[in-house]
Amino acid sequence: MHVLDDEHASPQYPALHLAVCGPARGPLLCLLSVVLRLRPHDLSGGAARQELVCRIARQGVFTATSVLQLPGTVEGRGVARGFLFALLGSKALHAASRQLAALVDSVEAAAVDIEAAGEEPAANLHLQRYTCGLRIMVHTSINTACTIAMTSSPDEGRGLCAELVAVLEDSWLVAGARGEGDGGEDAARLAARLQVVASGRCVQHAARCMGLAVLCDADGGSAYGLPPEVLALLHTEQSPAGGEMSEDAATQLRAMVCMMQLGDAAPPVRRGALVLAMRVGWLAVASAQSRAAREGGVGGNDDAASGSSGVSPPAAMAAPGPRRSVPQEEVFPLAADALRAAWRFLALPRAVAQAASAAAVAEAADWWRLAAAVVDRAVPCSAGDAGMLGLASLGSSLAAVWGLLPGCGVLSLPAEPPPALAAALDGGLLCCLELLLRRAGRDPQGSEATLLQGLGRRVFGNCQSFWSYLVPLLAYGEPRQAAALLATMRKVLRTVDSRALESDENEAGEPNSHDGLFLLFTGAPACFFTAVRAQEEEAVAAAVAPGAEPPSPASQQLLILMSCAACEWLPELSQSLSQLLLSNRMASPALLSVLLMWLPLLAGRCGLQQPCATADRSLLGDDAGDGASGSGEAAGDGGWRALLIEEMGAVPLLDASLRMVPRAAELQPESRVPLLRSSLVAACCAVAAVSMTRGKPP
Repeated sequence: MHVLDDEHASPQYPALHLAVCGPARGPLLCLLSVVLRLRPHDLSGGAARQELVCRIARQGVFTATSVLQLPGTVEGRGVARGFLFALLGSKALHAASRQLAALVDSVEAAAVDIEAAGEEPAANLHLQRYTCGLRIMVHTSINTACTIAMTSSPDEGRGLCAELVAVLEDSWLVAGARGEGDGGEDAARLAARLQVVASGRCVQHAARCMGLAVLCDADGGSAYGLPPEVLALLHTEQSPAGGEMSEDAATQLRAMVCMMQLGDAAPPVRRGALVLAMRVGWLAVASAQSRAAREGGVGGNDDAASGSSGVSPPAAMAAPGPRRSVPQEEVFPLAADALRAAWRFLALPRAVAQAASAAAVAEAADWWRLAAAVVDRAVPCSAGDAGMLGLASLGSSLAAVWGLLPGCGVLSLPAEPPPALAAALDGGLLCCLELLLRRAGRDPQGSEATLLQGLGRRVFGNCQSFWSYLVPLLAYGEPRQAAALLATMRKVLRTVDSRALESDENEAGEPNSHDGLFLLFTGAPACFFTAVRAQEEEAVAAAVAPGAEPPSPASQQLLILMSCAACEWLPELSQSLSQLLLSNRMASPALLSVLLMWLPLLAGRCGLQQPCATADRSLLGDDAGDGASGSGEAAGDGGWRALLIEEMGAVPLLDASLRMVPRAAELQPESRVPLLRSSLVAACCAVAAVSMTRGKPP
């Protein structure tokens, strides 16, 4: 047990981890069951017996904490997972919470009465260290449980969360955590003091010098005047040039960008810190790219060849490869930390929206280029539970607020995009999102899907829908890039299981992560189709208003793209809902109502040529409009009748919806009444009118 003492432990313990957590798991749990039930007087005092007991207890708690810290190997994570479940099942956290509360009271009382008791301060040293170790074990247990729950299947994750909540409710953990320490105000003051120290110029300069020594050795770039002798002292790399840097060097580099996130972002250090953080990010990207080239690929799977990322590194990174590359397991964490550090030093987020300088916009565009390159090259290198958390965090970093005026309608978009939006578009965000969605559609359990979910959660956290985030990109972006994104979203919609479209009031199984990804990314199809329908009606009303000014180019582009997207997606959604209803299942009332409300709108277009004609629909570059080139266009209706009757299958959809009416009593009144009274009746009348104008039923 002595080798597990936190005074002598080595960070290299994979074999020990497996031994303690495997064959020795039972004895370790038995030891903990005894240790966690010791009373304060069993652990305190100056006698040799209490000191020995306290040391053994501390070593047992430290061993459990080490086991619970998820290692980097699959086998190690599985063993730690098993130990966590065994720990929860043994009620160890209940005992730990009670012991922690008692120890905190004991330590505080001893600190007050230490002189009256005539006890030397050193006599309580072992007890204080054990109390600290116990608190760390409790924190690590909860943190590991949350990490495992986030990366588990839905059923297993819910079960683990329920068990953890039960432990927290039935124990004194919350009270113990609240009572521990010097109180919230003192903790806040301590955090403020640490922030002052970490952000001080001396500490920041030292951290940047140490990281710069590694960076110069790796990419061969500028040392910014730092003498070669100092660089040599700060970094001594033993690995040969052209290979990977050591793990210590990668840690030194990552420590620099993490420390930079605590630094002052004001001039005169802002610009230099930004350049340094960007260099680190491009080094990580170049390392991933050179490794992919050595392995026979082109990097970024099969997407880089098509130019989908839309980014290229600066000239310093365009060399054949870095002199020393970042180890693969460190590529993504280093790139993500560098992006976060660089964002802190951008001038644009702190500028007045319409007064941002061209230099500030150019800096932000460079940041988005790096972000797109990280998504393309570094994200595929992420692995493990820590990588999953980092991916979600990186996704939230992409959830920018574009700065459009509140209440700005689709027909009143300004001619030029806000600076933040212009920078993102210039940096390739549209292509980046399309790439993310395409890869996530191929592998719904992969890194890109996790990143997109993090992006969606952050957008909702900013009190936006996903469409309020995406619509400005479509309005001001390059038209073909925007159309490619919509086409990819349609391809994902094609593969969504119909169960994802079922009523929330059903007891049906939850959609898998693939279906959830689409629903998250689109901000729910019902919201999208409702928004597009409102914009179509707004455009028609504006067109007939006397003296109305024409929409801006951005508004016109958005109308065309979203109308075309509706024309592409409505048939897919109609077929899925028809199949769902015909299989005796209940569709989502909101989604079905919105789809049925589109039928009168399309029926009213059957005699008109509108912006979303076949020529415009070809923007999507997919197989759009193949079904709309028949009799509808020949009759001069712009293909709208073919879309309504043939592609959407309006008659089969209405037939399936009418068959669902007897089951409508299962729905809540607020869902049932609008569906039956307005949507279904109006849709039947509109489709019947279109059929009569052709002289025969469809």
